[in-house]
Amino acid sequence: MNLLYPIALLLEGRPCVVVGGGKVAEQKVKPLLDSGAQVTVISPHLTQRLQQWVDAGQVRHLCRPYRRGDLAGAFLIYGCTDDAAVNRQVFEEANARGQLCNIVDVPELCNFYAQSIVRRGNLLLTIGTHGISPTLAKWLREQLEESIGPEYVEFLEIAATLRPEAKRKLATPADRQKAWRRVVESDVFDLLRRGERQKAEDRMKEILTG
Repeated sequence: MNLLYPIALLLEGRPCVVVGGGKVAEQKVKPLLDSGAQVTVISPHLTQRLQQWVDAGQVRHLCRPYRRGDLAGAFLIYGCTDDAAVNRQVFEEANARGQLCNIVDVPELCNFYAQSIVRRGNLLLTIGTHGISPTLAKWLREQLEESIGPEYVEFLEIAATLRPEAKRKLATPADRQKAWRRVVESDVFDLLRRGERQKAEDRMKEILTG
């Protein structure tokens, strides 16, 4: 089995297609919208929430079954109908066009696998199982959600303000890596958990820039 190549896609403004209008389609549309994608849903019927997104102008809707050619120009496609033959047609068209395609719960009809995600501000953790056990990925995500608190969001907010100065003060990438390692191994997270943000920022600055 080949190892998967993990990446995070920038979908803002990119056309994405979801074939299907049920609950699974709804679950796929939400993160696409959150990522700024231009989403088209192809289905004769929609869930109430999908219809709300269509009515609000957030989602384009083709109110009919999928037809070959519907995927032209799409960057990424999800197939999630309850018709195995239609799902295979979607994958075959996408694969022939060299497009990213995931037929939900059919690993052999995927050229990418959706990951289970923990998102905290700019912190993004993804968990994948090569499409074998989404349930395990979801369970692991729930464990991480309990352990990853708001202090990590605050850390990244502070780090973003300190990065330019640290880059000026520390001459090489190796120097910067060592300094940031000292930061994360310090008591900064304990300070943030106690609500002492200014002390945490001062500590980080002291370690990074002296």
